[in-house]
Amino acid sequence: MLWIPGTGPDGPALARLCAAFPRPAVPMGEAWFMGETRRMFPALMGDPAAVPVGELAAALEEIASGTAAFGPREEWRDWLHYLLPRLVPRAHEAHVAALAETLVTAFISQHPGGAVDPAHPGFRADVLTTLGRCLMAPACWPQGRLDPGFALGKPAPEPGGWAWAQAGGRLSALLFLCVKYLEPAEIGPWAASFLAIDDPLWRAQLTVWLVGAHPLLTGTIAQPADLPESHHPAIDWDWSHVLTGRIPASEAAPAPFLPPANGAALVAAVRASLTPEMYEGWLTAFAADPALEAELGDLPFGFYGLYLQGAG
Repeated sequence: MLWIPGTGPDGPALARLCAAFPRPAVPMGEAWFMGETRRMFPALMGDPAAVPVGELAAALEEIASGTAAFGPREEWRDWLHYLLPRLVPRAHEAHVAALAETLVTAFISQHPGGAVDPAHPGFRADVLTTLGRCLMAPACWPQGRLDPGFALGKPAPEPGGWAWAQAGGRLSALLFLCVKYLEPAEIGPWAASFLAIDDPLWRAQLTVWLVGAHPLLTGTIAQPADLPESHHPAIDWDWSHVLTGRIPASEAAPAPFLPPANGAALVAAVRASLTPEMYEGWLTAFAADPALEAELGDLPFGFYGLYLQGAG
């Protein structure tokens, strides 16, 4: 499992997931209803490629928030497994947020303790090489350079800047998906691959995410739901606030958002893959873009202190 620009979701893995999880026979229903009539999602019974992105986002939100509030339901898990491989080709389409973000939240809500499904022995690996590789799709890297608009939802400056000092929901969701479900031994090669991508905008966003994610990687903060609104830099993503690790009405301890060995493996991999001298090269590239450097502020120095202080 590596991140290489241009090597996007794996076609055979998508085909295996589609074969393993056919469409459920009964339409999916909403989680939140008070009266006798429950809203259903009949459009999902048709071709997922033709369903409006807003309807897809609403269904995924119901899966994530409904599970967080009421506990797991076979209905929601079955629909999520059916939709996931069929929506990966549309992962960069957005209603409020990119579908990739809400897919990750819905997936974690169904698999808080590990990605296993008896219907498909290769489930974990196939999810990681499909949804987990969305940011490496060729459309994200035209001519080998990051397209921040298509890949990260940053097509033009926000009022006051490009928001480079925020990780962005898509990047954050997909990085956390991989950290959570990769085996500890797989994290080092994966991290080395994404750190090796020679693009200053990409490396700027990695810098921001690694600073913001450090409390979750080290266990200082246990769950995405525990991130304070003031957390800086922002690393939340669509509906990540519902991810508590808890099962409603259960006395079981919350499932850890990240297995401790996985978070430690990523921190160690960054330290092993990136020397202070190499990071100086990153800083030089940031400085070549004054707007980027200004927006990043002191975050690169925060990164240095967390990951590189005393190294080399």
